[in-house]
Amino acid sequence: MAAPGAPQAVLIPPGNYTLTSTVDISSSYTVLRGAGVGQTNLYMPLGLEAPYGGATAWAFGGGFVGISGSNPASRLLQAVAAVTAPATRGDTRLYVSSTAPFTVGQWLLAAAAPAGSRKALATKMSGLFSNGWLQAAASAAAERDWDILPPGSLPAVPASAKMGARKPPKLLLAAAKYATAGAYSHWVNDQAEAVQVQPAATSAATVDVTAVARTLSAATAAEPFTLDAYLYGDNLVDSGTPTEMFPRNDRLRMPFKVTAVGDGWIELDCPLPIDLRLAWQPAVFPYAPTVQHSGIEDLTFQFRWDTYTDHLDSKGYNAVVHIIDCTSGVFTGGTEFVTMQNISFHVTKPRGTGNMATRGVDGHHAFMMSHGAYNVMSGWRLPQSRYYHDISVDALLHLSVVSAGSGLDINLDTHRAATHNNLFTNIDCGRMLRPWQSGGDALRGAYRGANTTWWGMYTTNANAAAPSLPACTSGAFLNWLGRFSSAALPGACPGTKWTVENSGASKWLLPRDLFAAQRAPARRLLRILTAGAATRRHLPLPPPRSISSAAMAAPQARAFREHSSQSNPEQAAVTHTDIELDVDFDTHVLSGYLEHTVEVKQDGVAELALDTRDVRVSGVAVNGTAAEFTLCEPSKALGTRLSVALPAGLKAGDVLRVSMRFEASPTASAVQWLAPEQTAGKQHPYLFTQCQAIHARSILPCQDTPGAKFTYAAAVRVPRALRALMSAVPQGEDGDGAELEHVGNKLTAGTKVWRFKQAVPIPSYLLALAVGNLESRRLGPISSVWSEPEMVEAGAYEFAETDKFLQAAADLAGPYQWGVYDVLLLPPSFPYGGMENPCLTFVTPTLLAGDRSLANVVAHEIAHSWTGNLVTNRSWEHFWLNEGFTVYLERKIMGRLYGEQRYQFQASQGWLKLQDAVRKQFSEAHPFTCLVPDLSGGVDPDDAFSSIPYEKGFAFIHYLQELVGGSAKFEPFFRQYVQTFAGTPLTSDDFKAFFLDYFKGEEKVKEIEWETWFYKPGMPPVTNKYDESLGQQAYELAKKWHTSDVMGIGSDGPAGASADDIKGWSSTQIVAFLDKLGELRSMQPLHPTITRKMDELYDLDASHNSEIRSSWLKLCIDAGDEATLPHAKAFLSEQGRMKFLRPLYRALHGSKSEKARQLAKETYEANRSAYHPIAAKLVAADLKLAEAA
Repeated sequence: MAAPGAPQAVLIPPGNYTLTSTVDISSSYTVLRGAGVGQTNLYMPLGLEAPYGGATAWAFGGGFVGISGSNPASRLLQAVAAVTAPATRGDTRLYVSSTAPFTVGQWLLAAAAPAGSRKALATKMSGLFSNGWLQAAASAAAERDWDILPPGSLPAVPASAKMGARKPPKLLLAAAKYATAGAYSHWVNDQAEAVQVQPAATSAATVDVTAVARTLSAATAAEPFTLDAYLYGDNLVDSGTPTEMFPRNDRLRMPFKVTAVGDGWIELDCPLPIDLRLAWQPAVFPYAPTVQHSGIEDLTFQFRWDTYTDHLDSKGYNAVVHIIDCTSGVFTGGTEFVTMQNISFHVTKPRGTGNMATRGVDGHHAFMMSHGAYNVMSGWRLPQSRYYHDISVDALLHLSVVSAGSGLDINLDTHRAATHNNLFTNIDCGRMLRPWQSGGDALRGAYRGANTTWWGMYTTNANAAAPSLPACTSGAFLNWLGRFSSAALPGACPGTKWTVENSGASKWLLPRDLFAAQRAPARRLLRILTAGAATRRHLPLPPPRSISSAAMAAPQARAFREHSSQSNPEQAAVTHTDIELDVDFDTHVLSGYLEHTVEVKQDGVAELALDTRDVRVSGVAVNGTAAEFTLCEPSKALGTRLSVALPAGLKAGDVLRVSMRFEASPTASAVQWLAPEQTAGKQHPYLFTQCQAIHARSILPCQDTPGAKFTYAAAVRVPRALRALMSAVPQGEDGDGAELEHVGNKLTAGTKVWRFKQAVPIPSYLLALAVGNLESRRLGPISSVWSEPEMVEAGAYEFAETDKFLQAAADLAGPYQWGVYDVLLLPPSFPYGGMENPCLTFVTPTLLAGDRSLANVVAHEIAHSWTGNLVTNRSWEHFWLNEGFTVYLERKIMGRLYGEQRYQFQASQGWLKLQDAVRKQFSEAHPFTCLVPDLSGGVDPDDAFSSIPYEKGFAFIHYLQELVGGSAKFEPFFRQYVQTFAGTPLTSDDFKAFFLDYFKGEEKVKEIEWETWFYKPGMPPVTNKYDESLGQQAYELAKKWHTSDVMGIGSDGPAGASADDIKGWSSTQIVAFLDKLGELRSMQPLHPTITRKMDELYDLDASHNSEIRSSWLKLCIDAGDEATLPHAKAFLSEQGRMKFLRPLYRALHGSKSEKARQLAKETYEANRSAYHPIAAKLVAADLKLAEAA
C-alpha cells in the first residue's frame, strides 16, 4: 500500500471475478479501477445477508464495494465561532463571535440546529437486524446518533459475542447508522397500513403493536420559526416530526471556503442557501472529512439473479457503477462533493414477484443521496428496469444536482425529511407515468422541502403524455419549468408559493441542461439568482466550482438516417413509376425508359436524387423539358448517385414528371441470366431478378430504400416463346412484334409485350421480373404455381396448402390486399429459400422434398404479404421488423393449422439456429448480431445478412407476447399493428412507441430492456422457454450420441442404437436431432467414427431432403469426416441457396482437413458462374478470396 495520503490505484484487469465479501475504501486518494464496463466484471453470487447476516436495513444502505470515512455529526464537534447576527438566504457574509480561528482558503462548516421541544421516539429495534453485532451497531446508532431510542432501551450486545474475532466492516456499521431511522420509520408505516387494509381480520397482537407504534411515534408539528418549519416554507406544508427531521440535536451542514476575513465577519465563497436565524444556534465548525479524492470506476457488477418480493425485502444485492440484477444500487450518506457519473442499471430478466411483479419493480433504490450537500449525479441510465424508487433524495440533502439521465419510466423520489435547494434537470423520464412518485414515512414531513427546481423534464417516448404536477401540499416554494399538462398553469399552488412555467407544445426548455449552463460562470449566476433574497426568491442554486465533473448531455432519441441509399425521398419522393423494359438474352442487357411521378416534399428543393449502379442514363427530362443531370463519384457498396436538376421555386405538394432512358450492365447485380443448359428443360434461356437489399439500382434509377414506396405499371418485351412475370398483377399481352412506345425496336417479329400493374405502393427491393418458359397450375381462388413444364407438377403438389396458409394469415393479420398470390418455382441457382415479391413469391426448388415438409417457407413468404410488403422497415438497419414479425406470423400460421406444439417446436429450432449464427457465423461481440446493426459508413446490407433478424427478431416478439399475457392479448395487438402501419415504413423506435402505447396499462412492459434488445450484440438478454415436447425424442437421441463421444475420441456409439431410433420420424424431427447434436458438439466436434456409425444406422448420406443434407453435412465436416466430402461437393454444385451454401463453405474453409479446405475452393471456382451474383460475392467473402473485395 502507498503511504497515507499518497495517490494509489487498485487495478483489476479484464476478466470475471467472484466477490463474496465487502471491499471498503477508507483512505484518501484511492481509486478502485477496472479495465472498463463489460471488461472487468465482478460477480456476487450472494447478497450481503450471507456473509453479514440478514438485515431489513440492507434496503437503505450497505454495498459490496464502498467508500467510508469519518465525517462526524457536527454536534459532536467543537464550534470555532458562533454566528452573532442573522443572515439571509443569498448572503455571503457571516458575523462571528471571533475571527481569530479563520484564514483565507480555509474549509469550514456553517451549521444550524432546530429549536423547540422534542418528543423522543422509541420502539424495539430487535426485528431490524437478525445478526447480533449488527443489532448492536444499530442500537448504538439509535441511542447515540439518531435519538430514536432512549439510552438503555436495549440491552447491549457485544460484537464479539456474535462475531468472534471478526471485526465488523466500517462500511456496514455506517450503513447501519444511516439506515436505522429510515428502517424504523418504514416499519411503523407498514404496521399502520396493515391495520388499515384488513381491520376486521387484524389480530389483537397486531393491533397492540400498531397502537404502541403510533403512541411511541406521536409527535408535534415543528414549532413556528424553527429550522424544521423554515425548510417547509415556515409551515406552509406539513413539516413532520422534529425528531424525524433532526434526530437528537444534529445540525444542517453547509460547507464553504473562507475568501476574506474582516472586523468581526468572514466572507464565504458561495451564497447561503437558507436563512440563518439566531434561534437555530448557528455556528461555524471545522470541516475535515477523513476520506477525500477516492473513487470507484470502470467496473461491471452483476449479482446472482434472485426475486424481489416486497418493498423492504432486501438480501443485500447492493453495488455501484454498471450494475446488473441488484436490489439497491448507489447510496451516499453524509457526503459532500461526491460525483456519480455514467452509471447504468440492467436486469437479465424481471426480478419482481407478487406485488412487486404487479408494479413492474425490480428492486428498491437505484440511486439514493441523503444527509449531504454538493453532490452530483449525471449521465445515469435505467433503460429497461424500474425500481420502487429510481432516483431518491432524502434526509436534508441539499445543494445537489440530478441531471442528464434517462430511464424506462423514471420516478424522481423526494423522500421527505426536508430535502431542499436541489436541482433536477435534463432528464428523460420515459413513459412519464410516475415522475413525481415519492416515498418516505409521513412522520418525515411533506415530500419536498423548499427551493427545489425541476427544469426541463422530458421524454423521447412519442406516446407519453405531458405530466400533471403533484399536489400543492407536497412542498413549498417549488419551481416547475417545462412541459406539463394543461392543468399546470402559471399561478398554480399560490398558497404554497410555487413558480410554474409551462412550455406547452414546445418539448424543450433552453438551456436544455440548467446545471451545465450555470457551471461555467457559477459564482456570477449564483449572485444573480440570490439577488433580492430578502424577499425570499426561491430559485435553484447550482453547486460551486469545486465540483469538477462536467455535466453529461441528455440522451437523445436516435435520429433516423438512411445509410444504404443516396436518394432524397424526404425532399422529393417518387410516388409512381411507368416502366418500359426490353429483355435482350443475346447481350444480357435490360434497357428501357421510365417516367417517375415525383411529389415535392420540401419547399425550394433543387434536385431529385436517385440511386444507380453501373446504369447508363440518357435523355433526362422534367415535365417534358430536357434537364441537367449529374452522376456523382461512385461508392463501392452504394453505387452512383444520380442528381437531376429541378425547376426553381418548387413548393411542397407540387408534382413533377421526371423521365429518362436507361441501360443496365450485363453484370447487373440484381439479374441472373441462365443459359438453356442451366434450366430444367434445357431448351430456353431464363432470367430472374433479386433486388433485395439494394440491387434495384443496378437495373434502373430509383429511390432504392425501403423507406420510399411507389406504385408502378410496366410493359416488358421478351422473345415470343417466353413468358414474363412481375411483382404485380398481370394485365395481359400484346401480340407478335408489339412495340414499346419509348424503347427502340431492337426486336420486332418474334417478340411479345407483357403488361403489369402494381396498385399497392411497394419499396424498390420488391420490384421483380422473371422471364422463361413458364406454365402455371391453379392452387386456389387467387393462387397459382408457375415453373418450367418439367417442374410445375412437383410444385403444384408441394405447395398445395397455399390457400390454407393464406386464409390462416388473413385471420391473424387482416384481409389480403394484393389481389393475386402466385408462386414461381425458380431454377436451383436462386439464392434464397423464398423472396416475398408481391403477387409473385419466388421460391427455391430445394423445397421440393416430396412430403410438403418444407412448405413452411411458402407460409413465411405469404406472411410477408403483411409484414414486410405492407408494413415495411424504414431502412435495412431495422430489417428485423420485416423478418422477425414474418417468422412470428409464419409460425402462428403453422400453429393454427397443425397445433400450438408446431409453433413451439419451430420456435425452439429457431433458437438453435440463432445460437449457431451468433457463435459460428459471427461472434457474441460482432456488431452484426445486434437486432438493429449500424450500417453507416457504406456498409453493404448484404454483408450483414444472416438469421439474426429472423430468429433474434422472433425471439424478441415471442418474449413480448409472453410478457403481456400470451397470444390472447398479443394477437389483437399484432393485427392492430399491421392495420396501423400498413403502407407506412417504420423504425424500431416507431414500433416501440406503438407497443408501449397499446400496452400502457400493462405494468410488465416497463421491464423491457429495449436498448439491450435493439443495440447490444450477441444472444438476447432473455432466454425464452418453449414447449419442446414435439422434439423431445429427437433431443434425447442427440444427447445419447453426444454422451457416447464426449471427448471426441471415437466410440461404437450409444448402447442399443439402431435404425429403429428414427423409424417413422418426419424430416423435421431428423433435422431437429442433427441440429441439437450440432449444438451439443459446438465446443468439441464428434470423432469421424461416430458420424460413420450414424450413417451406417440411419443412411443419412443418401438423404435427398435439402434441410437434412445441410445439417448432416455440417456435422460431418466439423467432425473431420472426409467420407462425406463427395456428398458436400454434389450438394454445393446442385443448388445456389445461400442458407446451404454459406454454412457449408464456411465449415469446409474452417476445417482442419486440408482436403476439405481445398475442396471448398475448387467447388466454388467450378460453380460460381452458376451461382447468383449475390451468393457468389458472399461465398467469396466467406472463403476469404480476393474477389470478395
